[in-house]
This record gives sequence, C-alpha cells and structure tokens, in this order.
Amino acid sequence: MPPPPEFVPDLMDDLVEYLSGAAQGALIQAAFVHAQFETIHPFADGNGRVGRALIHAVLQRRGLVGSRVLPISMVLGTWSERYVHGLTRFRDVECGPAGACEWIEIFLDAADEAADQAGRIAGELESLQEEWRERMIGHRAQTGITRALRSDSVKQRILDRLADYPLLTAPVAAEIFGTSRTSSGKALENLVDAGILRKKSIDRGVTGYVAEEVFDLITLAERRLASTRFDTAIAPPAARPVPRI
Repeated sequence: MPPPPEFVPDLMDDLVEYLSGAAQGALIQAAFVHAQFETIHPFADGNGRVGRALIHAVLQRRGLVGSRVLPISMVLGTWSERYVHGLTRFRDVECGPAGACEWIEIFLDAADEAADQAGRIAGELESLQEEWRERMIGHRAQTGITRALRSDSVKQRILDRLADYPLLTAPVAAEIFGTSRTSSGKALENLVDAGILRKKSIDRGVTGYVAEEVFDLITLAERRLASTRFDTAIAPPAARPVPRI
C-alpha cells in the first residue's frame, strides 16, 4: 500500500535530498534509496525499473563503480522471497531499526554476490578478447603477414573495444574510432575474415558486423544470474524469464 497521494510530493522531496547527499556509505545509501522509493511508489507504472536504476545511479554518483555496473538488481530479482521479506521488514514500523538492519543485510549480501558475478563476467570477456587476438594472429599468419597489428591501427582499436561495441556498422565505427567509413569498413571486413565478426543485414542497405560471442556470453550470464544457485548446471533459471541458449 503506497502512502496517500497528498503525501507523495513531500516524501519525494525528502528522498531526493537524501539521494543528493553522502551522509552514509554508498551501499547503505543505495539500499535506503531503493527501499524508500519502492515504498513511496510514486508512479502508476515503472516503479520497479526506476527503483532498480536508482541503485546503480547512487553507486556511480558516489564513485563506487565506473564503467562496469554490478548486477545487484538482478541478484535481488533472483532472491525474490528474501527481497520481498527485506522490504516488508523495512516498511514495518513495529520492527524499528531491526527491520532496516535486516533489509541492509540482504542488500549487502546481494551486492557481494553481484561483485563476484561481475568479476566472473569481466574475466570471461577478457578471455574472449585474448582468443580474438590469437585468432587475428593466426589469420594474419595464414595470409603471410607475420608482424603484429599496430596498436593505433583501426583493426586493433576496434578489436580492443569490441566487447563495448559488439554490433557495429561502418559509419558507426568511423564515428566512434575517428576514421573514414572506407577504413572502418575494411577493418570490419578483415575481422569477418578472421572469424571474429559475422556480417548481418540489420536494415535495408545497412550491413551490421556482429560479435556474436559477446551476446552469447551476456545470455549465459543472464541465465546464470537467474539461477537460485547462480550456476545453471546445479539449478536452472527459475526466478524470471531469460533468453534461451
């Protein structure tokens, strides 16, 4: 049950003021911001999405995370029973500080698990990038080129950032990497020849270059995060719908 509508503006002003401060640690603040927003429930729809986004907004604003975002909200979604129990305890005025502490404990457990899972995903992406480098070396050797790619070459720059941009077109690559469409197109075609990218028509007259292995890793990670044991070999994804493999 959300609060009466006439209370919502003041409650949101109070929440925004707390959100803009830094009186407590980043994780504690993120936990309270999320729980309080979900309790206020100011919108007719989309409260869950906004509340989850607020977790990561706090962590990024406080400098706890940078380019990589920890999947805390996904872990909480998997721990749905613990999550709902924690929010219920947080909202129960009869629980007092004990209810808030119980919610914080659940949230910190989720953050700890999320950090482990984020590290695992990052490691898998790094291994994939190393495999791409080996694949490129092998391809160049087959074509009679033994020297290494220049670090400032378009191919190398695309290869280094491919995990960030797993779907590219020649014009988009040219804009991102500051080169001509012709040069980016040749580099992308070379990565196709090396077995790193696959060409795919994404619109009429528009050719996309897809690093399918990145999307495969993301799919597997999403399935793993939906397993109650965070291991699909032990427990299949059950907490929420996930992509099929």
